[in-house]
Amino acid sequence: MADDKKEQQIDLKQWIKLHGSGFVVKVRNGKPYLSKKPNRNPARRKSAGEQRQVNLFKLAVKHAQDAREDPELSEKYRAIAERESRSAYHVAISEFLKQHREESPSGKLEFEDILVEKTGSHLFLKVLFESALPLKKMDVWLLELDKTLVEQGRAEQATVTAWWYLIQNPDIAGLPFRAVIKATDAEGNVFEGERVIV
Repeated sequence: MADDKKEQQIDLKQWIKLHGSGFVVKVRNGKPYLSKKPNRNPARRKSAGEQRQVNLFKLAVKHAQDAREDPELSEKYRAIAERESRSAYHVAISEFLKQHREESPSGKLEFEDILVEKTGSHLFLKVLFESALPLKKMDVWLLELDKTLVEQGRAEQATVTAWWYLIQNPDIAGLPFRAVIKATDAEGNVFEGERVIV
């Protein structure tokens, strides 16, 4: 039986000739997965909130670089990194982002469920609430489990208790992924929620 299951070798140059180069290989738990490259429009301007996140991330990277020179911080991040099987550099970035995001006036978004459903030929991320909330807009980020951004966009209100987001990159639905939801109410208060979809 084991002889029947031979590993199939793929000639990468031949595969690219047939399918193009718009793909990336990600490795999860030691297994390679092939998916389309995220569709990023370079002409699209960032919103003020997105630009704040970019600026915050730049500060986090600077903090991680500076932490390498600080023996106390370096040791702290190295200890956390060993426990979590991560690099001290990435731990420093994560800790900085956590600390500074908690200082923002965002609230936690409580939802009944988040699920992925196919409707006709389209794949939707559906965010469901137990009761109607006075939300003005909802932004969605879909990320791989390692928090690599796959796509982002705006959800539309489908009913008083449901918002739908049309998934542009349906390949993500074949694997576990992270959905981050940020909703804004009529007064401008921002609420955030996150869930891993399997």
